[in-house]
Amino acid sequence: MTDYSRLTSDLAAARIAERLADAERPRVAGPRRPHGRHALARQLHRLADRLDT
Repeated sequence: MTDYSRLTSDLAAARIAERLADAERPRVAGPRRPHGRHALARQLHRLADRLDT
């Protein structure tokens, strides 16, 4: 007979270990992209620059 409680606890432990590894992994340094209204403003400025040239 299969021990499902052991299987589920092993799966839970594996997921926790995976999340911890992801959290400890260093992030790639680079420029951050703006979101929301800042992203919209950036797109509008680029459009205006293209129309000016």
